[in-house]
Amino acid sequence: MTIKEYNKSVDKYSDHLYAFALKALQDDDMAKDVVQESFIRLWENKDKIKNNKIKPYLFTIAYHLIIDETRYANRFESLYFTYQDDDEEMNVNVIELYQTNYSYINNFDVKKNITNVINTLPEIQQKIMMMRDEQDYSYKEIADQLNISETQVKVYLHRGRQQVKSIIGKMENLL
Repeated sequence: MTIKEYNKSVDKYSDHLYAFALKALQDDDMAKDVVQESFIRLWENKDKIKNNKIKPYLFTIAYHLIIDETRYANRFESLYFTYQDDDEEMNVNVIELYQTNYSYINNFDVKKNITNVINTLPEIQQKIMMMRDEQDYSYKEIADQLNISETQVKVYLHRGRQQVKSIIGKMENLL
């Protein structure tokens, strides 16, 4: 593929690709990012893709990027819950609460309550959550230190977070 053919593809497919991504994601900026990333990958693989396969390639890449973005958003959406009082409403991330010392949260001693909940977990899950969330270790580093596989680290971390979420449930349970 030449630069001229690539530019022609951008002109020909970018609007359709954008509409496809926007419909799926319902977010203008994310849709633009998907289109841009799709064309970047097209350029990176320009020597492998035949001219009659450009459109399917672009839409396949966009589709996979949309799925990845949706999974990512869903994964972290479940870690958030909403706290409402008379004056304000705030979205709170359980892990950030645990890691960060917010001044408006200190009044409720929430960090201590989350620590107490985490301390009810099995020891391996406690260690993994501490290493990952407090000390920013990678999955590989945690796996190496605990002599388990990276997959096991991810499973223990997921299960631990799910247990914390199920115990805490709502902000009122922390107070």
